[in-house]
Order: sequence, then structure tokens, then C-alpha cells
Amino acid sequence: PRFQRERKRLGIKFMHLFDYEVKEQKPEILKLVGQPYKFLPKKYSSSTAVDIFGAYVVTFVGVKPGQLEEEPLMFVMKSRKLASGYRKFFQFMWDNCKGE
Repeated sequence: PRFQRERKRLGIKFMHLFDYEVKEQKPEILKLVGQPYKFLPKKYSSSTAVDIFGAYVVTFVGVKPGQLEEEPLMFVMKSRKLASGYRKFFQFMWDNCKGE
């Protein structure tokens, strides 16, 4: 898709950790985002998501595979130290989760 070509052109790399349910309930998301992605174990699924980019950490509350709850919340925090810490958390989870 166009979005994947554009992010490649700009050198933007993504790594996605999805809830286990995405595999079964919304596999089209996997095709949209492309590799690399991995899955959290089923017992760790939640209605939250976190994006980390640059100095930003964005936390979403009230998300499910492919949908938002009626009143979702989003918190945007800007701090290089915080983003660095969250990247370390993410890397730990990435290193301990399985791909397909």
C-alpha cells in the first residue's frame, strides 16, 4: 500500500506487538502494517495500546482489535527520557514474544 511505500521512502521503521486476538479476529491489520510483528501471550491482552516515536509516548485506553470503545482516551507525553525507558520495556517484550 501507499503508506508502506511512503514510510520506507522516509526510512521510518515499525515494530508491532499485537494482542493475541489480532491473529484470529483482524488478520487484515497484519497485512496492512507488514512485518515485523509479534504477539503478546493471550493472558496479557488488554484494551490499551502504546506508540513510541521520537520523544513521544502515546497511550491509548479503550481499544480492541480494529475498533475503539465508545469513549476512548489518549495520553500524549513528550520526554526523551520517558520514550527511551518505554523503548527498553518494548524491547524486553519483543525479545520475549513469538512471531507467527
